[in-house]
Amino acid sequence: MQPAAEDDAARRAWPHLRTVLILLHVLALVLGAVPAPEGGMRRAAWKEATVQGEIAAWAERLDGLGIAMDAATLEQAAWDFAVRYMAVRRSILAPFQPYYDRLGVAQNWRMFVAPHKHPARLQIAVDGGPEADPWRVVYEELRPGTDWREAQLEHDRTRSVLFRYSWTSYRKDYRRLCAWIAAEAATDFPEASQVRVRWLRQRTASPAEVRKGQLPALKPESEQILDLGPLRDGGRP
Repeated sequence: MQPAAEDDAARRAWPHLRTVLILLHVLALVLGAVPAPEGGMRRAAWKEATVQGEIAAWAERLDGLGIAMDAATLEQAAWDFAVRYMAVRRSILAPFQPYYDRLGVAQNWRMFVAPHKHPARLQIAVDGGPEADPWRVVYEELRPGTDWREAQLEHDRTRSVLFRYSWTSYRKDYRRLCAWIAAEAATDFPEASQVRVRWLRQRTASPAEVRKGQLPALKPESEQILDLGPLRDGGRP
């Protein structure tokens, strides 16, 4: 009779235990999904034009509400708060981390907090262009007729990576991307001796500028020129 009684007690206890486990699972996911500046806790990233524009805009809004605070003071206050917030968040999530890791339920993608007003597009060119411009553009996002490696460079997962690599805090990753591009270009363009990789950054146009057809200029930055000859000889660019 004792085994039967134990089985009956286990059956009665299971619904309650299951409820507790479900609640713990929901709690773990909710805590993990609470907004946090993960990936943005680099002071260099806060110096990007888009971020600085947002800070200046919020400083202006606060000033309109009678709270005198310049952009530099607001940035420092926000940084100090973010550092404290992330420390508390890490301590709260620490007990759940093994659960996230083993079940693969970590929430590492956040909603956008603001529009990116200074986006950058990747441009790739090889030497051997017309006499007026020694470079021939083989890929540039949004530019018709430049579709080299388009399927790879504009894949959904790649686009997420490229968005980050245009930021100064990802320079090491950007250089690795350039090395990969050089290796592919060395094979696809046997007549070329160099490849040029750079970002073209452009401020988002205002409605008035769009109506007038006066779009802000594209400004090249972070230019990398790599030699292709060593790659064909089994070396590095």
